Amino acid sequence: VRHYVEINHVDQEVARLLDSGFWDAGGGYYGPMDWLVDMGLITRRDAEILVRRGYLRVTQGDPETLLTDYDYPVTIGRDRRAQPIRCGECKAVLDYNLVGLNHKLGRTEEAHYRCLACLGLSEEQAYSIIGRYKSSGCPLFV
Repeated sequence: VRHYVEINHVDQEVARLLDSGFWDAGGGYYGPMDWLVDMGLITRRDAEILVRRGYLRVTQGDPETLLTDYDYPVTIGRDRRAQPIRCGECKAVLDYNLVGLNHKLGRTEEAHYRCLACLGLSEEQAYSIIGRYKSSGCPLFV
């Protein structure tokens, strides 16, 4: 076993951003990372989000190799995935970074989240803002 991890109870909003529906019930996990990967319960993107948000902590092993030591599944079947977070106006699916951007713009309730078009931002403007927050270490962006 290369890593033992502790994943604290994942809140509903973060669970909806993850590829795996395993976290929808708000559960936690303590054990080998190998098991989560082998069972197809976590993608690399999920692990990045959980680490960034402070939900996943390595209790044994080198934290620096957590994201590189495993052959993570690229995707997890849609039937196991929570409903995606959508724009409150046009219903476009929002990715993790757009949800973070909405938070930074003061929109803390999911019904008020907006996509780039509905926010009136170009991709260049949005990713410039996201890049600034991401480079400063803000956990809302991957």
